[in-house]
Amino acid sequence: MTLNTGKTVCLWLIVLGILAILTGSAAPFWLSRKVSVLTKVGYGLWFYCLDESCSTYAWAAFTWGDYTVWFYAVHGLAGVATLLAIVVLFLSLCSVFGDGDAVTNVGVMALTSGLVGIAAAVLFYVKPLHSLQLLAGGTDWAFIVFSVGTGVVSLFSIILLALPGSGNSSIQPM
Repeated sequence: MTLNTGKTVCLWLIVLGILAILTGSAAPFWLSRKVSVLTKVGYGLWFYCLDESCSTYAWAAFTWGDYTVWFYAVHGLAGVATLLAIVVLFLSLCSVFGDGDAVTNVGVMALTSGLVGIAAAVLFYVKPLHSLQLLAGGTDWAFIVFSVGTGVVSLFSIILLALPGSGNSSIQPM
């Protein structure tokens, strides 16, 4: 069973969104903080930079004071979104280059990954960021890339699920 053009385009756009999720979650630039006039330090989900050029790293086991529980909640949600994104990436590529039988499953898993990622981004941005703004310079590019990736994956997975055409379905024609 071959995929129609709309579903193929949606799958490729989901793949691009997943690459943005993976890039955003891997980079240590969710928050930036100026430690001096010329030096900016980046904080990420998994590790943070100890110098401007990011030639020295440390794992993100640092404490956030009153925000430690919040940090681990964001960390967990973004981790789940990233792991689901990896699975969806492989299933999407299999659907594009294979027979397209798993398109509905890909759409549901991509939507789940996107929504969990959106929850992580919203939790990160809304709850304590106004207090952390005093400590940090604000959000940085990796957070924005992650957020855009989760939005793209969510949007195009909804479109993928709504499009008629080939793909597995529980309703069989008579």
